Amino acid sequence: MGLRNDAGLTESQERFIEALCEGKGFDEISREMKVCRSKMKKWLEEEAFINELAFKIDSCKRQGYLILARCLPAAAARLAGLMESDNAETARRACMDLVNLFIGEELKVNEAVRDEEMDGDTAAIIVRALREGRKSEVTSHK
Repeated sequence: MGLRNDAGLTESQERFIEALCEGKGFDEISREMKVCRSKMKKWLEEEAFINELAFKIDSCKRQGYLILARCLPAAAARLAGLMESDNAETARRACMDLVNLFIGEELKVNEAVRDEEMDGDTAAIIVRALREGRKSEVTSHK
């Protein structure tokens, strides 16, 4: 993921942002780029630099969300399968993870999928797993 061409940064500043996004620390970047730490800290105070760094971070997040979106059907299917586990705790956790997966703000469920009715067997499995999990939580806290 590259930087914007119109950001007005120097080549060194652009390389610094790329290195930060690769997870490199200030000392390593300073050695590799032959730039003193005080100069890098000064860059971090410049508005254009801050804006470009924020743009790069947002781009990385979007790329991550796309990767997650591609994996989402397989993850949901695997969790749905675990809801039928003989281990009550595994089934409860799978139910909770599946619910949390689709409640999250960043990953929205398609309206058509969300409005689809759940069959009785699946609903019964979810309710049973949640009940059993809740009972074990109550008894373990006594």
